[in-house]
Amino acid sequence: MPDRIPQLDHLADQAKEVPMLPPSEIRRRGNRRRLIRHTAVGAVIAVFLGAAGFTVWQSSLLDSVREQPQWATTMSASPTPTPSPSASPSEEPQQPTMTPSPQPTAAPPVLPDPPTWDNVPDAQIMYPYDPSVIAETRDYEGLRDTPTGLCDPGSYGDPSTVLVREFLSVDQMGAVAIVFGYPDEASAQAGYALLEDAARYCPTAIGDPYYVSFEDGEGSSAYISSIHPADDPDEGLFNDTHLIQDGERVLWRVNTYLGQDQNCSVLPNDDAMQCESVKSADAALERLRGE
Repeated sequence: MPDRIPQLDHLADQAKEVPMLPPSEIRRRGNRRRLIRHTAVGAVIAVFLGAAGFTVWQSSLLDSVREQPQWATTMSASPTPTPSPSASPSEEPQQPTMTPSPQPTAAPPVLPDPPTWDNVPDAQIMYPYDPSVIAETRDYEGLRDTPTGLCDPGSYGDPSTVLVREFLSVDQMGAVAIVFGYPDEASAQAGYALLEDAARYCPTAIGDPYYVSFEDGEGSSAYISSIHPADDPDEGLFNDTHLIQDGERVLWRVNTYLGQDQNCSVLPNDDAMQCESVKSADAALERLRGE
């Protein structure tokens, strides 16, 4: 038999003196010890995982511990569509910029050919019966400084060209041929009307002037003869006006002479001699046209 140990015997004697704990107290203390033990074990595991690092957590061995298995996190998920930014309601929509289409450049108006000196009557046309009794004195461009004949209107519309040819007869009576060039036919007609009215309603004429006119689809022409007072009461000053308008051109012929009467007719086969301006009217028209 082994020797007794005095310390143990003393503890046994003390144990007999300590009353027994009731069963409920025994269970309470046992639960407390288990809780302390589990907490200690959890702390040890936490330290271990912190030392092992993120690699251990990613290991497939811990799938049973995670709330979601590794295969669920490693699979590529479809990208979530991102809504495109929409315009703020307060922003006004921008109006499209309209670029104007280039407009075709209008072609400049085609101006008619201006008349030349070849279109102005010569001595043969001014005095068809005997051109030797008259001579050309000068040619120039622009309006005259002195009135033309006895019924000059002083206004001729808006001609772009003015060609003047002056003549002088042996009896020192003058004659003038003027060709006007206008920018268009309407302007020529307006200028022609001014000259015609001035000759028909000449304020210094005695009585009504003799007037005959002709119009066709290409132009107009007129012959107007008037008589005016002279210094000698037995004589008179005669003013013969011949006008032709053809297209953009106008011819104005004026003969002024002194006499007792006018011995001419507008008819070609009359007993009296045909008036010179009427006799050469066709030749003057051809020359005005440049034919």
